[in-house]
Amino acid sequence: MTSYWLAPRPQSVEHKHPFLVFDGHDRLHMPLTVFGKEACGHVSPKTTQTYLYSLLPYFSWLDSDAW
Repeated sequence: MTSYWLAPRPQSVEHKHPFLVFDGHDRLHMPLTVFGKEACGHVSPKTTQTYLYSLLPYFSWLDSDAW
């Protein structure tokens, strides 16, 4: 399994989510994508990106841990 990753939204797309977050299987992870949109309403996009980058390893670990 690979890691979670994110992509900034192209400006031409209408869904208005500033970042799209994908899981290790390249599927859109809606909870983190929505978190990114909500966080941008409170802090700067760069801060939101930093938050997401710090959360991605944790979510990758959760998917790979056998517990």
